Amino acid sequence: MPRLIINADDFGFSTHTVDWTIRCFEAGVLSSATLMAGAAEFPRAAAFARANPRWSFGLHLVLSDETPLCRPEAIPSLVAPDGHLWPTRQFMLRSALGLIRSADLEREVRAQLLRLREAGVVVSHIDGHGHMHRMPLVLKALIRLKDELDLARLRPAQDLYYAPPRLPFGLWLNRAVNRPLRRHYAAPDHFLMTTGKVSSAQSAWFREMLPRLPGGCTEIGIHPGTDEPWRQLDTDDLLRHGRDAMLQAGFQLVSYHDISLLCDSAPLR
Repeated sequence: MPRLIINADDFGFSTHTVDWTIRCFEAGVLSSATLMAGAAEFPRAAAFARANPRWSFGLHLVLSDETPLCRPEAIPSLVAPDGHLWPTRQFMLRSALGLIRSADLEREVRAQLLRLREAGVVVSHIDGHGHMHRMPLVLKALIRLKDELDLARLRPAQDLYYAPPRLPFGLWLNRAVNRPLRRHYAAPDHFLMTTGKVSSAQSAWFREMLPRLPGGCTEIGIHPGTDEPWRQLDTDDLLRHGRDAMLQAGFQLVSYHDISLLCDSAPLR
């Protein structure tokens, strides 16, 4: 039986995203969520995670765009002059140019993970806000920190697409990083996210994708909510039809608790 993890990213970002993430859990169309440690509604998201251990809850590692947990002077290479983390494109460029210090990066990773654990969240896995965990500098840091962090599960880079990307660089990068990622971390066999990539004419993306999914275990990442058009496109079809569609297609909904070091994931070819 093919298995499916459906993970809500950005848990804790706002009152609205927490409301809709909980609604998706209660509707039976989510099995996992990742919390933003520095977000405004983090305490409420953490309280829900503590009360619902049957689902998996991980760290949504934030290294760009938002406010860091560490003091800016403690992580100078990670922050812009205004004290916020560098915007995503600038973080990627600075990372490629060697302008991000590994020590600063590791300090912020530790701080975010510790925030979840101090709040009583059993952390099942890590993924990256804006997919930043796939950046080589970040992945190398997570590999170095694996034993210290006592974490064995990490989201793989995307290898399934609703529509293929127009530029080949992302495809190449994802294939390249998945090889070392899978050598060090347990991960689902495949990962799919359509956020920001579908239009209102493609609102049935979830039902359209199910027959196209390969065997093994696939994670689908979404961003629950209806206050922004792209969040609504992530949420509506899944919330209205997802449970019936999964049952009809024969998918078993599992969580990151079910992904062990003995899972059947393998490096992509």
